[in-house]
Amino acid sequence: MFNFTFKKIFVTPKELMKTTNLPESTFYKFQNEWISKGGDPKNMGKVEVKGGPTLWNGPKFVEWLTEYKINKPAKFDYEVRDKKISEKTLLFINNNKKENHED
Repeated sequence: MFNFTFKKIFVTPKELMKTTNLPESTFYKFQNEWISKGGDPKNMGKVEVKGGPTLWNGPKFVEWLTEYKINKPAKFDYEVRDKKISEKTLLFINNNKKENHED
């Protein structure tokens, strides 16, 4: 299992996409697919703050990404593509983690 450390647990969507290097279109595609299958975005790490901005729990999003995009068998071409994007995302986070610890 991957073990990632985020500088902040709760981040804006923009910060999450920057940290994970996940394209905006893919980030929202994953959300829309999850919701259309009856999933709750809270399970992906989305946090609604009453009267405040929508935030994301970075570690929870990575757990969701690992469980539902990387560890899930891909049957269709688009699922294979999503799986590869997700794997690249985790590699990006892992490489940044190593770089930050080497300083």
